Amino acid sequence: MARIGKEFIDHLTNLYNRRYLSKRIRDKISESQETELPLSIVFIDIDNFKNINDIYGHATGDVVLKEFAIFLKSSVRRDDMVFRYGGDEFICMLPNTDYERAAMISQRFIDQSRTKKFSDIRLTLSVGIASSPVDGIDWPTIFSAADRNLYSAKRHGRDRIGVARKEGRELIIPTEEIIGRDSEIARIGEFLDPILAGAGGVVNVSGEVGVGKTRLIHEVLRKPKFRTVRFFGSALSATTSSIPYYPFREMLRAVLAKEGRKSVTRLPSAYQIELIKILPELSDESIGHHKPFMLDKFRLFEGIRQLLASQLEDGPLFLSFDDLNWADRGSLDLLHYLVRTLKS
Repeated sequence: MARIGKEFIDHLTNLYNRRYLSKRIRDKISESQETELPLSIVFIDIDNFKNINDIYGHATGDVVLKEFAIFLKSSVRRDDMVFRYGGDEFICMLPNTDYERAAMISQRFIDQSRTKKFSDIRLTLSVGIASSPVDGIDWPTIFSAADRNLYSAKRHGRDRIGVARKEGRELIIPTEEIIGRDSEIARIGEFLDPILAGAGGVVNVSGEVGVGKTRLIHEVLRKPKFRTVRFFGSALSATTSSIPYYPFREMLRAVLAKEGRKSVTRLPSAYQIELIKILPELSDESIGHHKPFMLDKFRLFEGIRQLLASQLEDGPLFLSFDDLNWADRGSLDLLHYLVRTLKS
């Protein structure tokens, strides 16, 4: 077997690089046509990888990519080839593999990535598949089909295999106006009206991945009666599940960006100290530095309750936690505490 030159190896992951993909793919397509055996391409994107770099740092991000590359390489057959296409995108070239078999392999990648830890971080994947000759007999056409399917996976909630279909006229997703959700919008409005009037409360919207729960809530909040409502939101994911109190860190950052430290300095210093432990940028020299693992949960919970109560003096406030299933236990305990203590 001929030795592969260093110019064809990705320096970070030790996988084949995009340059080598361009060199080999056309030969593999020709072989597929001569033998009349299918060839499939699996185009993989790690969901929300930017969050890993932003939260854990680029060094950790590099380790995740290395470990994910090892996982992919060990998960395919001997004759399959794995390439780092660029950034957090990878391509698996699967000879003698039709679409159905490629979909089974891809689903295994997705399922195992949800439970396996890469540098203590679980991943979700978006995948686009294309097979020759069904999707094309030349590389540009095959790649375009895989890319469209990958884009479909991202647009429909990620963590899935995407399928882009063309049936008659083209439907642009997402549409400018939400369609077919009138009853759901009205029902959510019924729940929110007394909350808006000052009663306090919680609304939970649940459903399968990709059905449009987030968009539904934002559509409701576009109504004129909600224009005066202040809104703090946090989107959770597999990459944030191991970060203690992540949604409330995001809420504190939003308050800090909007009002500066004045909203925090009104609190007793004991509560300020606990808030600083989960969000160090709240600190100043007068408070000092404290180790983040020495939390007093009651003071933290009460500090956030008092902070929110002070925010309510300026009018209604809505907090939104998107994909709450990825919240850590501490965040769920804190949310339960707030629901019980901020009923009014």
